[in-house]
Amino acid sequence: MREGRKVGSGIWYTLLFSIVSIYLIFRVVVKVPLRQSFVGINWFYIALGFGALFLMWLAKASRMYIIGRSMGIHLKFFYYLQLYLATCFIAHVTPFNSGGTPLQIYLLHKQGISIGVATVLTVVDLGLNTLMFLILIPVALLINIQLIPNNNWHFTKIRPVFTILGISLGGVIICWFLFFHSKLWLRVRQWSWIVKLRKFINHKDWRQHLHHEWNQFKEGWSLLSQQHPLTMVWAIAAVVFYWLCYLIIAPMIFWAMAKTISFFDLIGRQLLFNFAQIFIPTPGGSGGSELILVYLFKNLTGAARIGTFVLLWKIYTFFSTLLVGSFFFWKLTKKVDR
Repeated sequence: MREGRKVGSGIWYTLLFSIVSIYLIFRVVVKVPLRQSFVGINWFYIALGFGALFLMWLAKASRMYIIGRSMGIHLKFFYYLQLYLATCFIAHVTPFNSGGTPLQIYLLHKQGISIGVATVLTVVDLGLNTLMFLILIPVALLINIQLIPNNNWHFTKIRPVFTILGISLGGVIICWFLFFHSKLWLRVRQWSWIVKLRKFINHKDWRQHLHHEWNQFKEGWSLLSQQHPLTMVWAIAAVVFYWLCYLIIAPMIFWAMAKTISFFDLIGRQLLFNFAQIFIPTPGGSGGSELILVYLFKNLTGAARIGTFVLLWKIYTFFSTLLVGSFFFWKLTKKVDR
């Protein structure tokens, strides 16, 4: 009962933050009525966007299904699709999008799968996704640089990319030297708030937790690649197809708004949005994610269309999985309770 109340509160919070943010974008930034902002929309591309979204769901479920079969888990494909959407829903209603992974392990375990096997499946699945994300980031950055003509260099075209990437990279480097290596920062490390922060990190065992997950991923990957090497090729193909479907959604929205834009112009911005959203503490990143979208895409859409872009993006990547995922979350957890 208590968990149900927490989920219910999360739904209300995430909807409230998201709706208020979108309202403020239309009211303060766009200054155009919602109905008027959708004038001239090409609904054919909107429909194609939903098709890409559905294929993305199938790709994610296929990846889990392939990995599961390789590990001797004989669950139906449709169960993995339900599982993915249910975990998307719970991620949307928990801070930092953090609830999906524990739920996936829990529901797999309730299907008769041991905690260890369910954890390895989940870690390998997430690891493949993360590796592809890390590969795409530098590729997208290089693509954005190459698209700028040599005789007309404009840093403003990729300023959002470098801004978020630079802040993130700078923060990682500072923390690394501050907490682990640099003797020059020895006095700084004695500051009271620094000491408290280090104690908090050590108390939560974050470093040990990440190290443990990395070891599990290596063990699971080694096991699967040795016993079922061809199957893992299909899993990697599913990862690639998943990201392709995800990255095509933003161009679909631009084409629907009659904006001529290259698919490659948007890759870096979408990936950086994904990265920045991890650090938003609200349920599902709602509220903050809308503001990041405005910052990253306003110079491409123009002020008059940024509200339309944000709303359509949230419908594709947030409200759709919140709606469909809530049904499957209720369905799967109801079976578990029985």
